[in-house]
Amino acid sequence: MLMNLSLIALKLGEADEALVLVNKAIDLNSSYLKAILHRATIHNVKELFDEAVRDYEVNYTIQFQLLCISEGNNVDLIFSWIFLGCPEA
Repeated sequence: MLMNLSLIALKLGEADEALVLVNKAIDLNSSYLKAILHRATIHNVKELFDEAVRDYEVNYTIQFQLLCISEGNNVDLIFSWIFLGCPEA
């Protein structure tokens, strides 16, 4: 719900309100990847590029951790993910 409200606020040009809403969504679930990427988008709109990069790094880290958990000891897949990049989520 908060994520949807944040999307609407951003579409209406209310980046500050969108940021407040998406931060609340992330507070409820710190690994909510869609919300983290949306917050990066908001940071880009607000020209807060360092914060946007941090969100992209958090997203990448969480996806990597999930891959390691789901693939266990599949070292080939994990190394290809590292060197070839994150697959589409």
